[in-house]
Amino acid sequence: LTAYWKNGELVKTFSENASWYSEKHVAADSNGNVYIPGWRMKSHSVTYTAYWKNGSLKTLTTTYDGEATDVDVSGTKVYFSGAHGPICDIPCPIKSGTLAAYWQLGKGMTKVTKVKTAGVARKWIMRSRASSIHVEGSTVYMAGEVDGYVPVYWKNKIQHELPVEFDLDTCDYCKAEPIDISLLNGKVLVVGDYYDANNGERNTVYWLDKKLHKLCESCGSSDAVAVVVMD
Repeated sequence: LTAYWKNGELVKTFSENASWYSEKHVAADSNGNVYIPGWRMKSHSVTYTAYWKNGSLKTLTTTYDGEATDVDVSGTKVYFSGAHGPICDIPCPIKSGTLAAYWQLGKGMTKVTKVKTAGVARKWIMRSRASSIHVEGSTVYMAGEVDGYVPVYWKNKIQHELPVEFDLDTCDYCKAEPIDISLLNGKVLVVGDYYDANNGERNTVYWLDKKLHKLCESCGSSDAVAVVVMD
């Protein structure tokens, strides 16, 4: 069962008569409506992008593979991040592949622009995925990864790579995985999980204005869940 609580009191539990998954993210609007992102399986080859409003299933897409990963409420507008699209073979058409996307309820889906990434030409990029979203005014920020190994964030549809200390091409087991995104004094703040297989370091990290910072390097291992910026 998926469940959500308000001030420590259980509000609702729910499930579906099908394979499904809800992310560990939640948002509420000014009317008290609660939104939880996720996906619902149509078949063994297709998953619909989905969310639950007050525990009731809603779908965002009904074609190809898709998932909703995070939700943000900005004023009266509700936004979801995720990914959507067909699996493609390489070379992959510029507008094809499963690409990071966001949905504004009532306005539909916007996919990111596929660009040259980590020195790899656009036609060799097969997929991207947004794991989180933050909306500031009319600007949509998302964090995620490209082809499963390049950490990035998007400002609206425009991609920005995030730096790492290892070689993305040669370190097969290295990982830099953005988990959540926000803004701090107008600068993009991304928190994530970071593993450098060259020296065995496993850290929670954050990128502020594209600069990498490690948190608690002496902790042994740590995992990021979310970031909150307080006024």
